[in-house]
Amino acid sequence: MNLLSVAVGGAIGALGRHALSLFLPAPPDSLFPWPTFAANLTGCFIIGFFYQMAEHRTIPAALRLGLATGLLGGFTTFSTFSLEVLTLLNGGHVLVGFLYVLTSLAAGLAACYSATVLARKLSGRMPNEEADKGNRSPS
Repeated sequence: MNLLSVAVGGAIGALGRHALSLFLPAPPDSLFPWPTFAANLTGCFIIGFFYQMAEHRTIPAALRLGLATGLLGGFTTFSTFSLEVLTLLNGGHVLVGFLYVLTSLAAGLAACYSATVLARKLSGRMPNEEADKGNRSPS
C-alpha cells in the first residue's frame, strides 16, 4: 500500500509541476528559472504546513508517504534546480546563478517556516507553546 501511495502521489506531483510550468512559463527575456523556483517554494510551504499539522496527529503511513515523498517529491525538483544553476554558471551568468541559489535557499526556508507558524495558529498552538510549558511557574 505504501508503494502505491508514493507512486500515485508522485504521478500527481509530476503532473502538477508540469501544469505549473505551462501556467507560469519563464518569460522569454528572463534568465531566472521561475517555474522551478515557484514549484520548489510551493513545495517548501506545503511540507512545512503538513509537518506542523501532522506533528500531534496520527496519520497513516500511506497518506504521509503519498503526500510528502510522492506528491511533493514529484512536484519539487532538486535535480532540475541543480542543472539550471550549472547551466547559468556555464553560460557565464554567474551572478544570476548565485542569486538563484541564495534566493531559493532563503525563500524556501522562509516559506517552510511561515507555513509552520500558520499551521500552529490554525491548530490553536502558538510557535513556542510546547517549550514554554516547562518554563511556566505554577500560579
